[in-house]
Amino acid sequence: MATITDIAPQKKNGEFYNIFADGEFVCGLSALQLSNLGLRVGQELADVELSDIAKQATASKAHNAALRYLSFRPRSVYEVDTYLAGKEYDIGVIQTVSEKLQAAGLLNDTEFARAWVASRQLTKPRSQRVLALELSKKHIAKDIVEQVLSEEELGVEQVNLRTIAKKKLRLARFKQNKQKLIQYLLGQGFGYGDIKNVLDDLADKDYES
Repeated sequence: MATITDIAPQKKNGEFYNIFADGEFVCGLSALQLSNLGLRVGQELADVELSDIAKQATASKAHNAALRYLSFRPRSVYEVDTYLAGKEYDIGVIQTVSEKLQAAGLLNDTEFARAWVASRQLTKPRSQRVLALELSKKHIAKDIVEQVLSEEELGVEQVNLRTIAKKKLRLARFKQNKQKLIQYLLGQGFGYGDIKNVLDDLADKDYES
């Protein structure tokens, strides 16, 4: 058994309280958690009860950390898990937080992939092959990648290829060396046949301006 010897507000955040049992720090709890648990000075708790409270506090802290991380931009499940691991939370806590966020709809790899593709195509159009590679590096499942990329409008790949080719043709090193441009576009994940068709169509056009 252990006895709660002190419940003190934290100096940096008055909405949280430090819990001490037998003179030793146990964990920090929010005012709401403290109220829900009904803890009070002098209360006796079994060791297992005290351990459960500490685990709940840790999970809550990890959950709040994940929410802050998600507030900046959408994240993949892998990104959140990696972030929490970097904060030295154990695998059990990370899994609990991840499942809770997914159940609440705050962490969703399909929606993350859609947002990623939309952002990339808006700022710098690219091929589906490159997008698939980028998403795989975020550990997005192959079936999700295929589903999201299949949702792109028909012909968007050709539009992106044409946009990139026109932009590069304004540069002397590409306009004067079409083979270099072909190699560049191949490196961007576009197919050779599509590249040749687009460059043939643009052959007689002037892109100096």
